[in-house]
Amino acid sequence: MQKQQRDLAYQFGQLHVHPIYPHTPTCHEVTVLEFGQKCSTDRKPDSDIWHTDVSYSSNPPIMGMLYAKIIPKQGGGDTLWANMVEIYEQELSDAMKTVLSQLTPEHSIEKSHKRSIKVNDSDLDTLKKAKENNPPVNHPVIDEHPHTKQKYLNVNTTATTKINELNEQESELLLQYLFSLINKRPELTCRWKWNENDICLWDQRTTQHYASPDYWPHHRRMHRCAIMKQDK
Repeated sequence: MQKQQRDLAYQFGQLHVHPIYPHTPTCHEVTVLEFGQKCSTDRKPDSDIWHTDVSYSSNPPIMGMLYAKIIPKQGGGDTLWANMVEIYEQELSDAMKTVLSQLTPEHSIEKSHKRSIKVNDSDLDTLKKAKENNPPVNHPVIDEHPHTKQKYLNVNTTATTKINELNEQESELLLQYLFSLINKRPELTCRWKWNENDICLWDQRTTQHYASPDYWPHHRRMHRCAIMKQDK
């Protein structure tokens, strides 16, 4: 199934190889997201925060693909998605849209993965190498989908560190406000209850997602592909 998932994902674009998370033995492009006391007693779920994957890349993913390998029998571990197009349309005034359209935030791999890094030499070395290969990048606060031409809010709690054009206090206040909009309107989200062998694809650009950690300490294993634009 690992090779099938990888090969299917390749139909949509090139695949990201994650610099920190583990991957399946035969496919480096298939990232393993696995938690539970059976596999580790001190490493707990770390995706229970609204985010989009790998936004710290200069070529961030256009799609995500998630395959449910192991789901706890008692349930839990749902994934939620928020619609960043509708949040942009419904939550921002025209004046705010105009201001935000002129701003660029920085995205950082260090911020993105500091929750998942343990304080030991091996993990710190991994993070150091990942930072060297993935320096901070800038993306527009307000971006536009290349096909639908819809505009969407493009900042996320896990990776966005600052807004370059503002001073530190202004940047922090504005980012906290923008982050808060994602939790404000449940009707602008959807929720998927996983069964084993489910597979889900989504648009990474116009959504953010959140993985509920309520299954812990039971075992949940997901296989993820992050699909990026093809190199020209």
